[in-house]
Amino acid sequence: MAFDQIPAEVKKLTDCIRSANADIEIARTMLTMVRKGCKHENAKRGYNDRDGSWMNPCPHCGASE
Repeated sequence: MAFDQIPAEVKKLTDCIRSANADIEIARTMLTMVRKGCKHENAKRGYNDRDGSWMNPCPHCGASE
């Protein structure tokens, strides 16, 4: 790679990182929405016989409501 090509490559990498960060933020938002709105039928979220704890999160989406 020639020295004069470095700025263009840096710009490509910077754009790629920004795009990945935007995708991560979208995924984080979607996951939060799914967890808040969990409506899984028959999801057992009450008493856990194995560890004796109450109000365990939904095994499907992680919602604790």
